[in-house]
Amino acid sequence: MHRHRTRGRPLWLLFAALAAALVLGILGLGLAKGVVRSDSPLPPEKQEIEERIERERLEALARPQPPKNPNYIPPFTPGPQPSPCSDDNSPCVPAGAGTIVETQQARYSPMVFSFQNHWFEVKDGQYVVVFAGREGSAGDPSQGVVVVEVDTMDFMPVAGGGIYRTPIKDGAVRIVGADGERLTLTSASGATFIFDVASRTFVSPSGPAPTPLAPTPTPVAPTLTPVPTSPAPTPTPVPTPLASTLTPVPRPSP
Repeated sequence: MHRHRTRGRPLWLLFAALAAALVLGILGLGLAKGVVRSDSPLPPEKQEIEERIERERLEALARPQPPKNPNYIPPFTPGPQPSPCSDDNSPCVPAGAGTIVETQQARYSPMVFSFQNHWFEVKDGQYVVVFAGREGSAGDPSQGVVVVEVDTMDFMPVAGGGIYRTPIKDGAVRIVGADGERLTLTSASGATFIFDVASRTFVSPSGPAPTPLAPTPTPVAPTLTPVPTSPAPTPTPVPTPLASTLTPVPRPSP
């Protein structure tokens, strides 16, 4: 009888089959764990924490909000900054102690302020920037405003700024000129305002309004009514008594 010789399979093929089976087993186990994990409910302690956070959020939304501060200036947010006529090629006009920049670019939202232009000067190693315009859509658009900012040379705000509203509501104002640190602003209807940057106040065109004094009465000289002059009365002549011219008659003697 002839023995049938069995030819052996290559060993690399057996190792490849074993490796493939091992990889498939690991993947299947991971998928099974993921399914179980995603379908399993949260632990009670974690679910309680999430419910507490949601309750606190709803309570905060229902809580009454404090009234808005009309003088609130939003915090600085990085973004386009007012430039001294170099970044956006805005028209610049020398005016007084500084320069007028014809641009509406600013770091504020249009809901807070809407500006027409601004003026700036370099003073004591800082930028003093004055924006002119009106309140935004969240405020009163008929109210003109001037916003003063004091920035470092790298445009970081420091103390010294503020919000200043025009004495009358006449819409947005624009800076049209300056004399030193006194800015001339006009509204669309032609009203003129003078803002003094040094004192941060609106002033009259010739300076601060003087304190009215009590009127001083002007003395009036009395007027005399002339009395008509009449001629002196002519005296009535008095008759001079005449001496008696009668000669006495002698009486006869008895």
